[in-house]
Amino acid sequence: MSQRVSFYVNKYIEGDPTIKVGLQRGLITSRILTKHIIEEEREFKGSFDDVRNAVRKYTDEDVSSFSFKNIYNAFKDSHIDVRSNLASIEISRNDNTGNNLKIINEILSNNEKFVRVLNNENFFQVIMPEEDIDRITKLIKNQDIISPMKGVSCITIFLDSSVKYTPGIYFLIMGQISLNQINIYDVSSHESEFSVYIDEKDGAKVHQLLYELAEYQKKFCKNDR
Repeated sequence: MSQRVSFYVNKYIEGDPTIKVGLQRGLITSRILTKHIIEEEREFKGSFDDVRNAVRKYTDEDVSSFSFKNIYNAFKDSHIDVRSNLASIEISRNDNTGNNLKIINEILSNNEKFVRVLNNENFFQVIMPEEDIDRITKLIKNQDIISPMKGVSCITIFLDSSVKYTPGIYFLIMGQISLNQINIYDVSSHESEFSVYIDEKDGAKVHQLLYELAEYQKKFCKNDR
């Protein structure tokens, strides 16, 4: 195995955190990763055996000592909530912002289904039930509305309180979603609650991914705290 192959493989793995997570969890074997690297990088000229040896060397030196035990403890007794039929709307920040916020407040202030508001220097974004978006778009000037979008789901996982003191938990969740090529519109967290906002068509898959993380904790971390 040449140093060039070893350098390339290390750089490839280090450049993709989700692959590192898969190796650390034992979900990706050296053979599978070797095939992936060779197929993904067709211009890379390395033999199968050389690439596999480099992957094994990386795993032995950089992965085996890392444990996800504490991270999985945060999934102890977790449960998942799904909210569908949501909509997202972005509204420009300009001279009409005060009036637009007043309109939104009047519609949503007494609505228990209200989700959340985000803002930056250019616009503010409201995520709300679909049933309210038509009322808002009728009352706010068209030129102030940037991108109304229906068909949003919010998947929330309620984690163990240890999440507040354990690094790497959200990285694990986001990595699993990324590996499945699911786009996330937004995320939010409060204490031990973590929510992702996604397209409704991906809701069932994200629910399954979070469920599998919780089941992994039940099966393999029973004696951990």
